[in-house]
Amino acid sequence: MSSSLNCYPKNRHQIHDSSFEDEIEKTPYFKSLNLNYNKERGIFGKAIEFSLQGMIMLLNITDRNITKMQMYAPKNLSYLQKQSLKELYSLLQTFSEVKIITPSTEIIDKKDIYTSIEGYFETYQIDLVDSLNK
Repeated sequence: MSSSLNCYPKNRHQIHDSSFEDEIEKTPYFKSLNLNYNKERGIFGKAIEFSLQGMIMLLNITDRNITKMQMYAPKNLSYLQKQSLKELYSLLQTFSEVKIITPSTEIIDKKDIYTSIEGYFETYQIDLVDSLNK
């Protein structure tokens, strides 16, 4: 077996981590957010930290041809965040499995997890009427 295979990530979490580090973390926009987070944590730990600080993070975790999306979002969405989610609604609907996590602490409680985009939008009062009539 070639030693060059050792350079590949061992699992999907490592792939997400390296994508985050290479494609997002270094951008001026991300740096301008001044988020406080532990760079040693995995992507899911970082996503929790970010949502606790008010940021939404969407992860495409499609596996074995099943389209899956996991989103981490703050409990208190801003007007602009709600507008952005409205604009993304049709895209979010394309995933066959959805998990939306709105943590209150770093420990996720069952009540913080939504498996329906509609249920999440209803709970957080994201009105789709305007966006669906465009």
